[in-house]
Amino acid sequence: PSSIGCVTAADTPRIRTHSPQHSHHQEPRQRLAMFAKKKEGQRFMILISSGTCDATKVHVAVTNGFAQLKGDATTKVDFVLMAEGGWVVEDKVLRSIGAFGLPPMSKLLDDPCMQDQHRVTWTV
Repeated sequence: PSSIGCVTAADTPRIRTHSPQHSHHQEPRQRLAMFAKKKEGQRFMILISSGTCDATKVHVAVTNGFAQLKGDATTKVDFVLMAEGGWVVEDKVLRSIGAFGLPPMSKLLDDPCMQDQHRVTWTV
């Protein structure tokens, strides 16, 4: 009898089992937490290179910086305005930006955490 076409247990690849820590049945937040361990006291630089021509990008950048500050009392955020971002240097222009679905810009800028000069810097 020929052994061509016969598959034995020794010929089959072993199926690797995942540890419970890396299971696909985990909650999505648990899986993300494994990769996104934020250290306290981190410093973030948010580069804003869009201006009034794409105000949504500016609003999202400020909202992200605000969220980082609110999440940890020791976090520092440096906002850097360059290129077209220079158009929003004036406070009146920056406050006039309003993207759909995001909190009002003035509410973000007036929050005490955004007013803390030791935690927030603006550079042009």
